[in-house]
Amino acid sequence: MDKERKAQKKRESLYILNDYAAKYYSAALENEGETLCRKYLKCRGISEETAKTFRLGYAHQYQAFSRTAVSKGFSEANLIVIGLSYKNKRGELADRFYDRLIFPWIDSSGRIVAFGGRKIVAGTKGIDQKYINSKESEIFHKGHELYGIWQAKEAIREKDLVYLVEGYFDVIAMYQVGIHNVVANSGTILSQYQVDLLRRFTKNIVVIYDGDEAGQHAIERSSKLLLQSGMNVSVVILEDGHDPDSYIKEKGQEEFLSYLTQNTQDAISYQIENMLLPEEPPVIYSQQLSAILEEISFIQNPVQQVVYLHRCAEKTGIDLTILYKLLEIFK
Repeated sequence: MDKERKAQKKRESLYILNDYAAKYYSAALENEGETLCRKYLKCRGISEETAKTFRLGYAHQYQAFSRTAVSKGFSEANLIVIGLSYKNKRGELADRFYDRLIFPWIDSSGRIVAFGGRKIVAGTKGIDQKYINSKESEIFHKGHELYGIWQAKEAIREKDLVYLVEGYFDVIAMYQVGIHNVVANSGTILSQYQVDLLRRFTKNIVVIYDGDEAGQHAIERSSKLLLQSGMNVSVVILEDGHDPDSYIKEKGQEEFLSYLTQNTQDAISYQIENMLLPEEPPVIYSQQLSAILEEISFIQNPVQQVVYLHRCAEKTGIDLTILYKLLEIFK
């Protein structure tokens, strides 16, 4: 019991440190006048109100945060273990996030578990990569969390629907045009932990991905996991290399909302419509068909299963009886 209390006390100290860091970064963004970071947000079309909603911040002067945190009584060990600081080549405590826009990761309970940081100017290789995140720690496992869940959870419950996108700016851009029930898995393959988190709020999900090859693979991976977990899965494909953020910026709020309404379709129907034709290489074709049949097997409603099998038969020319026999393999 003493060991458990000690571990809980350690976790609480890390939450307190992250909260302090978020306030520090937020104050830096707000109080430095027309900083490069504020100009960058304005250029991206992000309002001050939205920045406050997502507790965005700015990591500015090198080593400034680490030195200030230590002066406030926070331990170097905790700063390092949680990934806010590190020891540089001279053995000095230095800031992990420097000259970056800061995105706090807030869990569904409202606790800040980690941070993401984006370079404001064009990044280079190595430590100056465009995006960096907090280290995995006792309170943060990236595959367990969803960016924006704290801001979105009440809207998800109210709408009984969640939109899943890929990045920070996609969440923020959609939120700013009134779609508040949106979260991102931010560069990770969708995990069972994340699906279970979403299922606490809704069983209905719309996944928004690019129309490129990577987006197609992401749809296949995520829809299988989501369907297997009992979710009702729809997809929206944004063509021409767009993500939600770029689409909204280029074509505007109204056209984006209209596009969502007109182009949302259930994931299995989308995959049936876009599967290769039988004259394609047999191995690839059979893999596609098997993947779709496996997803159909996850559907609990027998009427829906019949509808999907009929669509498969129309698309492929394979006899419906054979498709039923193939489906049994996955049950």
